[in-house]
Parts: sequence; structure tokens; C-alpha cells
Amino acid sequence: MAENVEESTFLGKYIETVPLYTNVMEESGKFIFYDKGFRIIHKNEDFKAPYSYITNIERIGGMTLGRVKVRLVAYDMFGNKYDMNVVMTETGYVKLKRFVENSEKDI
Repeated sequence: MAENVEESTFLGKYIETVPLYTNVMEESGKFIFYDKGFRIIHKNEDFKAPYSYITNIERIGGMTLGRVKVRLVAYDMFGNKYDMNVVMTETGYVKLKRFVENSEKDI
């Protein structure tokens, strides 16, 4: 399920989409992984940026059904700061951490 061509060019190759939740069951958005960046659509937020623009990602709690509560602090391409708490799958969180860590090595 690729997003549009412009995003694929700007953020790299589409990898996958992970749902975001407000609680264990209520879907509230999605985190779209690309090889060079990400896009978050969550509640009334919608922004995209390279992984290196994430300044903090931390697991703040476990939940049932393989989900974890995550605090994410990131900036968009215009310098706007986003500080949000989301619920995502454990595998999505691990993948996000890996992308952020790899982007720090590239700097």
C-alpha cells in the first residue's frame, strides 16, 4: 500500500503503515514508515519529516494486545514541535526506535 509518488520521493521508499490508537482498541491515526522519514496522522495532527527530526521517543507503558504507550517528540520541516502520546503496536515501536537510531548514525 504505497502512498503518493511525491511522498515516496521525498521520504524515500514506502515500507509500511502502523495504526495508532488512543487506547487499546480505538484507532486514531497511522504512522507511515518510509526508509528516510515518516508521516504521522494522529487526531488533528498530520506531519512528515526525516527520522532525525525525532528528538525523543520513549516507551511510557505497556498495554494489552501487544500495544505500548509511547511519548514522541518531533519537529516538522518548518520547525513546529509535536509532543504527543500515542499507542502503537510493540513491533511498530521497535521498528521506529531502530529507524531513529540508524538516522543518528548517519549524522
